[in-house]
Amino acid sequence: MFGTWLANGYSDEISFSWLSPQVREVGALLVKWLPVLAIGVWGMIGLAWRRRDLLLITLFGCTFATIYISASWWGYEVARRTALDNLAPIAISLTVGAEAVRRVRLGAEWVALALPALWNLPFLMIGAPSTGVAGLFSE
Repeated sequence: MFGTWLANGYSDEISFSWLSPQVREVGALLVKWLPVLAIGVWGMIGLAWRRRDLLLITLFGCTFATIYISASWWGYEVARRTALDNLAPIAISLTVGAEAVRRVRLGAEWVALALPALWNLPFLMIGAPSTGVAGLFSE
């Protein structure tokens, strides 16, 4: 259709700086927007090291590769969205956190599961200031 075998709608935007990624900036974005991802990645590294688990090491490699690719792109802010492709570290983090809280007090694991959603509520309100808190809950 476009005179080539592969058409790329992002051809003007495909510019990666593989040797100078914006790692610090992406790290700051992810810790702010997804602190549970940061906790999950560090927890995953600890579990992988302690257990010598090849699957967890591979999972960390995939997570790191996704973040590195996002950090190398000119629009590195996309890392907030692409990080959600890495649900395994988030799930590991939530599971470990909920289990640790449950050991202290039975039933309190729901606090560990609800806190990440509550953490992101103000950020959602920044993106949709006209809806307010009630509008966000209904959506």
